[in-house]
Amino acid sequence: MHSYCTRHYCARPTNPHYQKAIVPPEEMLPDRRLENLLEQAIDAQLAQCPYYNTHQATVSLLSDYKCGREQIPTATTQVLLDHRDEVWHLAFSHDGTMLATASKDATAIIWKVEGRKRIVKKHVLQGHADSIMFVAWSHDDSLLATCGR
Repeated sequence: MHSYCTRHYCARPTNPHYQKAIVPPEEMLPDRRLENLLEQAIDAQLAQCPYYNTHQATVSLLSDYKCGREQIPTATTQVLLDHRDEVWHLAFSHDGTMLATASKDATAIIWKVEGRKRIVKKHVLQGHADSIMFVAWSHDDSLLATCGR
């Protein structure tokens, strides 16, 4: 194995077997260690932001992550008036195309999300004797679980 050298630079061989022969195994970094440390650094920065609310933020390691109140929605885009009493819980489907609401009026409503500012009622689920406290979508969004009092 040959090294390539010039007057200002000398390249080491890139063969990992050569590197392991020079550096003892107990001093080598475990596989993917650097990647794990970088992911932890990003997670730590995001955890320190009280306004962080998305899993799609672009984070650079070249500067600290900054966020502010502008990331929290502050404008009402639509009011859903179809429940007869308080809404106690809501859940968006995993693909974001549906919304389910659970209400004190003993109904759950499935809404279709049409674009960013329009939600249309699709189904009203009845049958609970008392308030519905919680709704949850299955992993493939084909089923909705409701939990009542």
